Amino acid sequence: SCAVTNRRNVPILLIFHLALADVVTLLTGPIYLRALSVGQWNMGLAVCRGGHYLCAAAMYVSVFLIALLGLHRCLVVSRPTTAAVTVGGHTGQLAHGVVAVTWLVALVLAIPSIIFRQVKDGHCQRLHSSDSWLVVHNLLETILGWALPLTAVAAGYGLLVHRLRQTRLARRGRTFRLVAAVVVAFAVAWGPYHLASVLEVAMVAQGGGERLKGVTKAIRPP
Repeated sequence: SCAVTNRRNVPILLIFHLALADVVTLLTGPIYLRALSVGQWNMGLAVCRGGHYLCAAAMYVSVFLIALLGLHRCLVVSRPTTAAVTVGGHTGQLAHGVVAVTWLVALVLAIPSIIFRQVKDGHCQRLHSSDSWLVVHNLLETILGWALPLTAVAAGYGLLVHRLRQTRLARRGRTFRLVAAVVVAFAVAWGPYHLASVLEVAMVAQGGGERLKGVTKAIRPP
């Protein structure tokens, strides 16, 4: 039916933009590969900041879209009537509007990646004017760009699994498995990056610490 078709179009649109965010990240790959090959950063401050800004924006877009995929799946399974009304006749306008806002919010949240990037000692690295800014920046990225969205999705999926096991929908969970796989892949891929951020915060709280500093650099080089 038309309503079912429209609901299916929403995850397709979200997955398309999720793939687009991945492409943006991949496009910055040659920049960092070149820096690794020569052993130093010689491409200037603008490329340094621009590359990391695009990566940060893509990270936020990805996790927000994953959260939206989970939310939409929850609506379709738990409240199919509500989901059909919400994305029924205005699926295109609503879905594209939500995606546009998602990109806009991600571009704004990624701005600190420009502010706190400098070229120093031949490397493009994160530099904060104070430990307080380091803590704020790291916690902002970790909470908004990883922990909070994934926790919300995991909680929603936990409720969905309980509901699906009580219905015949458990046998038709291809979309569910796809979105769950995307969530797990994102969590694992970005986990080390955010672990390094948390370790940096812990290092500040402890007043330094060479061991934590060494672990942080091993997980996330400058």
